[in-house]
Amino acid sequence: MLISEFMGAEFKARGEIYLIEEAAFQLDAEGVPEVSYVCRMQGNKTVFAASITNNNKTDIKLNKIFFIKDARLNTADDNPDNSVVLLQRGECGRNRNMRICDLGEFDTSTIFTVIHNAGIGGLALGFLTFDRLACKVDFHRSASSTDACITTGDNPHDSGVRLSAYCDFNGYILKPGESIESERFYIEESHDSYSLLESFADAVGEHYKPKPFGKPPVGWIGGWNFRDGFYRENSEKLVKENIKAIRERLRGFGVEYIWVSTVNTKDNLPGNWDLDNPYNFPSGIESLSGNCRDNGMKLGLWFSPFWMNEASENLGYVKNAIAMKDGKPAITETGRVTHQPFNGKKPGELPRVYYLDPTHPDLHGFLERIFSYYNSIGISYYMVDFLLHGIDPEYDLHDKNVVNGPESFRMTMKVIREAVSDGTYLLSSSGPTYYNIGLVDGVRAARDFGEGRPVQKYHWFYPAHYLVNDYELIKEVARDYAITGTNNKKLYINDAFNMITIQKPVPKNEARIVCSLFGLSGNPVMMGDDIPTICEERLAMLKKVLPVYDGNMLPCNLFEATYPDAPYVFRLDIHKEYGDFSVLAVFNFNREPLTEKIELEAMFGKGEHIVFDFWNEHVLGKSSDEIIVHVPPRDVRVMRVTKERPYPWIIGSDMHLTQGGAEISHVHWDDEDLVLKGVCHRPEGQKGRLFIHISDGYEPVDFRELFIVREESQDINPAGSKMIIGMKTLKFDVDTADFYISFRRSE
Repeated sequence: MLISEFMGAEFKARGEIYLIEEAAFQLDAEGVPEVSYVCRMQGNKTVFAASITNNNKTDIKLNKIFFIKDARLNTADDNPDNSVVLLQRGECGRNRNMRICDLGEFDTSTIFTVIHNAGIGGLALGFLTFDRLACKVDFHRSASSTDACITTGDNPHDSGVRLSAYCDFNGYILKPGESIESERFYIEESHDSYSLLESFADAVGEHYKPKPFGKPPVGWIGGWNFRDGFYRENSEKLVKENIKAIRERLRGFGVEYIWVSTVNTKDNLPGNWDLDNPYNFPSGIESLSGNCRDNGMKLGLWFSPFWMNEASENLGYVKNAIAMKDGKPAITETGRVTHQPFNGKKPGELPRVYYLDPTHPDLHGFLERIFSYYNSIGISYYMVDFLLHGIDPEYDLHDKNVVNGPESFRMTMKVIREAVSDGTYLLSSSGPTYYNIGLVDGVRAARDFGEGRPVQKYHWFYPAHYLVNDYELIKEVARDYAITGTNNKKLYINDAFNMITIQKPVPKNEARIVCSLFGLSGNPVMMGDDIPTICEERLAMLKKVLPVYDGNMLPCNLFEATYPDAPYVFRLDIHKEYGDFSVLAVFNFNREPLTEKIELEAMFGKGEHIVFDFWNEHVLGKSSDEIIVHVPPRDVRVMRVTKERPYPWIIGSDMHLTQGGAEISHVHWDDEDLVLKGVCHRPEGQKGRLFIHISDGYEPVDFRELFIVREESQDINPAGSKMIIGMKTLKFDVDTADFYISFRRSE
């Protein structure tokens, strides 16, 4: 039975930007429940929630409750390029920033959206809670007329797009006398569309108050790229070789985890979680975990909680927990085992994988047993994968008192969270993102990146280990990062880039792009290269990413570089006790050279700014106005932007991509003694260089302290005067190095 009730509500904008008229609340149900709505202010947001009560004598089957139903989405003017919709899908990847005129070419269901209009501002629509019900904001094209509308500007134009926002109870049975709450839907507007992303993450974080994990993990995941730790090499030997190499070649850089993925279970079968694989690890996982601890590291494993292979020796523990659809077991059709065929079999010949019911107590008991064993052998890191198979609206759930959606999914994730030992890092992947808040430490925000595969005939990589020049993938993960990056550390550690792989034959320009994405994003760093054999040049590049800096770059052209392009200008603002500066990254993901104009005053404030090119270790010049940045095809420019001071000052570093954020803890200019001094941090045995602008009227007392160069002309300001730059080389006999440079006034 369809019930449609229009509440006649008019949600007036606080300002003159937006107006939502006659928002439609619609409940689809069998039976007639009582529905009450609450509308309240929460900061700058208008928050809506519904309470549904069954006052009947019979059960009521609930489906969707709408907060907005088929509202016309109007643009501010007749130029479709000026209106952009930001789509956060709430799952691993496929986030998009699309012009309104391009909507409708793919499934546009999302959880959170920003509707942006150039020159006017933005409107955020979405959900602030994700506890029980699936939350959706849908866009679709339609020529039909509707009373509800979302209007922007003074001269609106019907875009032909219709918008609906709803919660889905997915057939939940509401018994007589029972009530159930919807999730919280909200609306917020701002003249600054970027601020809406921050505001959303702040509000959701305030509700869930997730426990912060601390610094993002740094580790190594082996056997994927260039070396085959699956079938052609002994995985245990390969892992131990890399542990030894990390201690020798990356000592002091904070590499803490060794992640073994998909090859640790007996016969490589999902479900054989506690059964060793004697082919890959003849000494056993417990022994390997002990070896990691002896070397100051922690062992991590891949785990898929909703998978059980039909050939697994542990099938009996969960045979009653197999997920059912229409009375039949939910099972893969192709017989996929993990990521590749094994033992020479074709994919169709492999044993199949059952999916497991997230509400079944047998699954929960099995997980508690497995993680109890893992705790006993010291496992401290998990990537819990293929979580999409734990949330399926078509499952016939064992527990009928649970909503089939986030509530059923979170039941199992809570079991895992409570079962692992304290201090364990949980990373979710291949599934929902927001539904994991508070239950995991990190969330994969994009699809696989930086991964190779064993050379297997039936894998699409064949006959290769690794793919290079896949710039559509690089654009995709950069886009996902740009759209979800404000969630980082507010809701979970936002992991968009997965693995860093830069060893030759990866082109050097691609290696620069990958290092820049990792080094400026604050993301976890999982190394995919073979550390014993990586060349010194690429190892030096890898070191410029570590340690992970506690901050994340944010996009500058999120609403301009729209899909199928990706945002390519990012900024990282660094605030230190000795002063503020910014790092600007301009990526070129395309085959043609890029010329980008940067408005320095608009972006960084008034005054002269000195721009230092990190990868080229070169001062580009100084300007108070705009600069033109030239980026070669498929490359990147990473620039530190420092406000000029009337005395010598640090303007760059070659040690870390943040150019002072991670490695320079203290800088001070003594105006009485004319001394520039400070403290840097790098691992013992390393070297590094600082670049110092020597302002007019000063020169070093001892020219041996600095290597002095004179820039006869400036790249970004040809009309500007020459610049004097000093280079200071530091040697780290311990993990800190002081510098103390005396100057005098010059004639």
